[in-house]
Amino acid sequence: MRNVISILILIAGFVAGMTIATALFSWVVLSKLTGIFSPATAENSRTEMVVENADAMILMSFVTGDVPRLLRGPALDKWSGNLWYTNNTDAGTVVGAVLFGLMGMPLFEDIGTAFEAGVPVESFSCVTAGCRTWPAGETDMWGLLPLRGLGAALGPEVYLEHATFTDYESYREAHAEVSKDPLRWFAYPHNHVLQPDTDGKRQVVISLPIRLMTISPTTRMSEQNSALAEELKVFASKLIEGIDGSIKSVRGTDNMPLWVTKDEDYLRDPDGSLLALPQLAATNPTLVLNVDASAVPIVRERLRIAAVPPADLSAIPSAVASAYIQWGIDTDCLPGCGGATPSAFVNETAEMSVSAKPFWSLSYWRIPPE
Repeated sequence: MRNVISILILIAGFVAGMTIATALFSWVVLSKLTGIFSPATAENSRTEMVVENADAMILMSFVTGDVPRLLRGPALDKWSGNLWYTNNTDAGTVVGAVLFGLMGMPLFEDIGTAFEAGVPVESFSCVTAGCRTWPAGETDMWGLLPLRGLGAALGPEVYLEHATFTDYESYREAHAEVSKDPLRWFAYPHNHVLQPDTDGKRQVVISLPIRLMTISPTTRMSEQNSALAEELKVFASKLIEGIDGSIKSVRGTDNMPLWVTKDEDYLRDPDGSLLALPQLAATNPTLVLNVDASAVPIVRERLRIAAVPPADLSAIPSAVASAYIQWGIDTDCLPGCGGATPSAFVNETAEMSVSAKPFWSLSYWRIPPE
């Protein structure tokens, strides 16, 4: 399931950033996934929920038809033969889940969680795009169907509660209270393990303005500019000098092509490949720092004082004109008709972003006494 979630997240990002027709999405993504997933049927994708040593099961509203309910003891024994459903992750449901997700629907429907001595050991879910119709009559897709609508005859209602903490000590105390309370069960596997405290550091990302670099015919794209990398390391060191911080990475020092345009259309060679400026490339310099939270304002002020100049793009028009001449293109319409576009998003001014404040979450079920 973790692999499926990762795929869904990647596809969601791909779809969200699409500017091409839906047909292209279907061809690129759906055709790839068809080779990964086989069609989901009850025969080849049955998921058993009877977990070894589990002594209780909480079934979600999707299953019960009303509220989450607890099965244990005789009830668990009685219905154990029905605790299965179809793992419906195939190409169609994965793509459908992403599309529904973009419209606000959940990617997954929670089905249930198995517990051993009040500790969650395994959770179960299905892809919403495929299983949302099951309650209407997909009797061959889930053995759980007879449990729907039984109400209190199935088991007592349980209540899910959530809490979020920005103070670690408060989180630790709340976690300890839940751990020792037999009528409060952690909701998800591994929740019973105390999350660690942070080291007090915040990640600071400083995106610097695009830097144009002179290149030659022998310059390789994606080749790191070592001189620029060293310059950025020196600058980063000055930003954290005398404070509790470190340089995590220096990025964006590799050369990126500047694709040449005419009348807002990309120019291409006879083979259809995009044409890049022969004399110039772009870099997208970025600093990633780890800084103590209390020192973040110091870094921000030092960056302001440094007054990093905005991007100097003045060399582009003449480089475009030279490229037009080299390729035998009429230059009379320049500079208005021509330009050059980097192969990735770049900043024209310095920008600083800081990772979100740390927080800890706690989710647990309130269980009725036996």
